[in-house]
Amino acid sequence: MCSCGGNKTKEINDNDSIQTTTHSKLNKSEEIDVSKNDVESTKETLDINTTIGEGIIWRREIEGNNNWSEIVATNIFGFKQNVDTGEIVQLIPLRKELPIIKLKVIKTKKRDDFDDGTDIWYEVELESISENYKEYWSIKSLPGIRQEYPSEVLIVYPPVKNCTLLQGVQFESKDLPENISNDIIKGALDFNGDNRPDALVCDFCCSSRQPTGTCDYTCGETYIKVNNKWKIINSSEPM
Repeated sequence: MCSCGGNKTKEINDNDSIQTTTHSKLNKSEEIDVSKNDVESTKETLDINTTIGEGIIWRREIEGNNNWSEIVATNIFGFKQNVDTGEIVQLIPLRKELPIIKLKVIKTKKRDDFDDGTDIWYEVELESISENYKEYWSIKSLPGIRQEYPSEVLIVYPPVKNCTLLQGVQFESKDLPENISNDIIKGALDFNGDNRPDALVCDFCCSSRQPTGTCDYTCGETYIKVNNKWKIINSSEPM
């Protein structure tokens, strides 16, 4: 499921250029109880150390006319722990037309440049997306979006077997953290095939927790469900 209000790809129009670093501050995590009626997540493939980052697909163009020289996932943030070079991550586009793929980490860089200097995060650079994944090279961007940026992505590390992106699903309140509604969910992932979310990435207006269509400042939260509890593993706010 992708919330239209929370889709940052919509902000990249024909007059925009891509940013290569995040301007949000990552905050601490906490646990939220889930209803006892919830089915326990697949803890053998998901735990509290799982990283769920965000990024965007960038297709580098040669001489116009949508002739791509290289396709990469860029603007990646959400990694609060380092990842060794050569490790494999799972790339999950927020468009079902694109397949979930695995890519190698080729470089990381420690960052501690927030104002208070206490929050450490890591820039992560991934290998390019091969021409073997033809869908990434041929897909058209959504209306109003530059063709260079066909989709936002989630990046899961370590990869989780049987991961599925849930789209077009209106979840019941018992399947969500207490303070999350369907209209602020940017991406929902299912790891055990029950068509219910095991991970959520959410965007909302900082001042109201409403969809991001008209707000000045956008905040975000990322949740995973482990052992029948929702745990917030990332949150972001404007610096």
